[in-house]
Amino acid sequence: MDKRGKIWNKNYILLLQGQLVSTIGDSLYSIALAFFVLKLTGSTALVGMIMGIVTIPRIILGPFAGTIVDRYNRKMLIVWADFIRGISIVAVSFLAYNDMLKVWMLMAVAVIDGVCATFFNPAMETVMPMVVPEDKLVKANSIFGMGQSAADIIGQTAGGALYKLLGAPMIFLINGISYIFSAGTETCIKVPYDKTAKQEKSIWQDMKQGLAYINRNKGLFWVIVMSFFINFLFGNIRVLLIPWFTYTEGFGEAHYGFLNGACSAGMIVGMLILSIVTIKDEIKYHVYRLSVFAFIGFVTLGAAANKFWAVVVCFILAFMFQIVFNMLLNATVMVNTPENMRGKVSAVKLTLCMAASPAGNFIGGFIAEAVSPRMGIIYSGAIAFVIAFIILCKKDIRQFMS
Repeated sequence: MDKRGKIWNKNYILLLQGQLVSTIGDSLYSIALAFFVLKLTGSTALVGMIMGIVTIPRIILGPFAGTIVDRYNRKMLIVWADFIRGISIVAVSFLAYNDMLKVWMLMAVAVIDGVCATFFNPAMETVMPMVVPEDKLVKANSIFGMGQSAADIIGQTAGGALYKLLGAPMIFLINGISYIFSAGTETCIKVPYDKTAKQEKSIWQDMKQGLAYINRNKGLFWVIVMSFFINFLFGNIRVLLIPWFTYTEGFGEAHYGFLNGACSAGMIVGMLILSIVTIKDEIKYHVYRLSVFAFIGFVTLGAAANKFWAVVVCFILAFMFQIVFNMLLNATVMVNTPENMRGKVSAVKLTLCMAASPAGNFIGGFIAEAVSPRMGIIYSGAIAFVIAFIILCKKDIRQFMS
């Protein structure tokens, strides 16, 4: 850990710039990939499948990733994860440019990406406290989060227009190079590594303890269930937006990219509000409940809007509220969970939430082929509103969030 009491030391700057570069590349890649697959196959189901496959390795390997990260060199896990992703995506660019790219190849690369991310993300989280002072860790994480959001806005806003201008192969190449560049700079980070580090308990024992604790605490159990359904809804909408914007006159790829950037902007507004306003314990549950309903409501209202500007306004407000209830939930879970159980509870919560997103991706792809994408979002929103109302009226949640 840096002993000088500074956030802006060399190690932190290298971590931050590497993450920002790859975040912009990822944002461009996700947009180009979705439109490329839709153009190649004409199937929204395949778009949803490829988007969902990325998350599957994280669900399967997620519980084991923490053990690997604790026992091996974290810096090298970060470097190799970025390098492997970079090489695989550069290969995709080459194949696409030469008209040799097949859907199964994209699926294979999606699996590789998911496996690398499974180890990269926890390694990055555990490295952060080693490169900045403990008393400035919260501020350092906030800067990191704001930087990622800004990079995502840049990538998402420019993604649709760049896809039209440069084409999918060039966008794929930009993303691949961004990963390789990040891997190169990350080799210069100095991170302590204890070769004798061991894990006292097996991952299975940790998982069982976490599940037992959640099962005993019904308030915690129901907020995790609520998170599962919200992530499912988000995964559903994420897929339905692609054909909606593709086949609606006056919308298109550039508009889709702008909408994604607007959603990120809404999240930043939510973070800024929470950094200024202190929400008292006695109203925390009411703010949480209102934010959940507002997120679902504004997404549904946006799908019903006929004007692009109205869709953008609704989605900005939706994702502003989304970050509010997410941050309230995460903070409450940390405060109300004993220190020796926090890691276990977080692992279970994250795994279940990650499982919800690809499930929503898969279902969303098939919904888009059964009804119009806009109606699919409206139906999904109506169902989610009813489920949220039933869950959030439970006394256990009210007590947990208060």
